[in-house]
Amino acid sequence: LIPQNPIAKTSHIISIGECTVCGYIGAESVTVTADLSKFASDHYYNYLGTLPNGDKLQIFYGTLARRSAEFHSDSESDAYSGTLGDGSYYYYFCSIDFASLGLTLEEASSVLTLFKYDNPLYYWISNQYVYSSTELYCCVTNEYANGEARAATNASIYKNLGEILGVAKDARSAYERTLLFNDYLCSKVDYSYEADGVTPQDEHWAHTIVGVLENRRGVVCEGYAKTFALLLNYFGIENLSVPGVSHGENHLWSLVRLDDGAWYWYDITWNDPKNSDWGIEYKYFCVNDSQDVNAYHQDGGYLPIAPETFAQDHTVRWEGKVTLDMSGAIPQRSSTVYSDGDLTLRETFTAGGITYALIGYRAVQVVQVSVIGDADIPETVEHGGVIYTVISIGGVDGNGIMSWSSALSSGVTSVRIPKTVKYIWG
Repeated sequence: LIPQNPIAKTSHIISIGECTVCGYIGAESVTVTADLSKFASDHYYNYLGTLPNGDKLQIFYGTLARRSAEFHSDSESDAYSGTLGDGSYYYYFCSIDFASLGLTLEEASSVLTLFKYDNPLYYWISNQYVYSSTELYCCVTNEYANGEARAATNASIYKNLGEILGVAKDARSAYERTLLFNDYLCSKVDYSYEADGVTPQDEHWAHTIVGVLENRRGVVCEGYAKTFALLLNYFGIENLSVPGVSHGENHLWSLVRLDDGAWYWYDITWNDPKNSDWGIEYKYFCVNDSQDVNAYHQDGGYLPIAPETFAQDHTVRWEGKVTLDMSGAIPQRSSTVYSDGDLTLRETFTAGGITYALIGYRAVQVVQVSVIGDADIPETVEHGGVIYTVISIGGVDGNGIMSWSSALSSGVTSVRIPKTVKYIWG
């Protein structure tokens, strides 16, 4: 490591707020290019420009972006090192003079936090930073201070990215891509806990894309939200990661702008619960502030789930995260339920005497068989130019909530069930 002069003994390490909560085969893999901008959002960068001192905040952000891209891509570069007053070492990839820009330490550290939301690819940025009276030292986690270690991790991440991006390139809309990415994340990893099975995992990898795309060990809310953002960014789908409180804990979730130009909430973390019928839920998928969240089925007691809105259990909160005025950073959400020309969750169609409902990415459930005699349920069914796989059989009520009622009419005497079916209701 390249030695640097020690920082004065008056310096301190500060922890940037970190969350405490918490295959698709058949498509050709794509080659991930070296264009790092494809994986970045500019939402918070643009918002900084609307604030007092906005031009200076953006200069700081721009310097950070340039240095991050250089460090990420250069396997020959090791991190710089410094020594704290207690003799301990820290590693950093750049130092930026915030004082010369007329910024305070609080403003500089806030930009660093927002930069990480916009740039989930830079998994190696530490949740700690070091500062002097004039400069902010942007730290690297010890594991990735070495260039070769970053290069190896990058290669693994790009390979796994290529697989899912190869599937997503065939999706027909932003909505369908969000459905694919929700299913991909919920099926590839689980929420990660410490050894006690209760405490959310504190290791850095669980709070980044590494927990999904490098080792698939699991993630907490930050890992879900950042990987979701990374995938959306690649396809130019506007989105932002939103910090706050949910289920009584610090949390990170997503806001996405779909093809109708409106913004909708997504929370991939809570769509991946421990106990669900096939491991994926859509309760917090593409909803606005006021509609009932997508209560997908009856609860364990077989009683209707009480109505709930996204806003009832998600409170945006910037305290402890940034010191800037972020009151206008979150776009207004849609005033209506999302709908477009393509099939959306729970929408139904009928083919060959069988009615199907969309329940996942290009996946359907048989909800009604209205044939007389022998019923032959197919593995796949075509609708609107798209091939859907049949993965479930079961009834559905008038609100689109899956139920234990039979999907078979009284005229059915026998039924052939294909091997693609993963779940059959009562």
